[in-house]
Amino acid sequence: MPTDARKADKFLKAINKYAEKQRDKIRSENKNYKKFELEKAKREILKDSYFFIKKEMATMRRAIASEIFKKEIEGRKKLFAKRNSIAENVFVKSERALKDFTKTEKYHSLLKNFVKNIFDLINEGETVLLVREEDFKFVEEISGTFKKSFVIEKTKEIKIGGIKAVNTKMGIILDETLDTKLENQYEWFIANCNMKVDVECD
Repeated sequence: MPTDARKADKFLKAINKYAEKQRDKIRSENKNYKKFELEKAKREILKDSYFFIKKEMATMRRAIASEIFKKEIEGRKKLFAKRNSIAENVFVKSERALKDFTKTEKYHSLLKNFVKNIFDLINEGETVLLVREEDFKFVEEISGTFKKSFVIEKTKEIKIGGIKAVNTKMGIILDETLDTKLENQYEWFIANCNMKVDVECD
């Protein structure tokens, strides 16, 4: 083989070898670049996933809290309705029992005590005694024994029984009615009835 041909062949081999090295280098760089980009993409996906999950969890927590709040409100409404229903039932029966009581001798004794309490506190001026029509004669008879100045008036405001006394000179109003005593018990019951609301979430 002529010298020039050998030189040309040698030169071509050198070029091919260099080209192969460059190709391998480019392949390696491409491989590393792809690996880097893949890792970068994975990190971005994980980051996006983390924020998405975090956002979804926050939304879910708000939804759960809202649902619990609604159930608590519904539970409280049911509780109040139940409590009021129980109270109404109890106090309707109590009112009926008190009206039956006003037909007994014990009620007459109680009226005597009411009149005595009133006149023990009021010692001047004229006292107006307000009573049911059913109690008028009896209270008139009782009051006459105390030698105090009084007037008895019938009222429809007292539905169960008892007496209300008004003395304008002393500026006193004394309420010894069974109506008010029962009403006070009702208010006490509503204020102190500790029914609890149990909320269950499905």
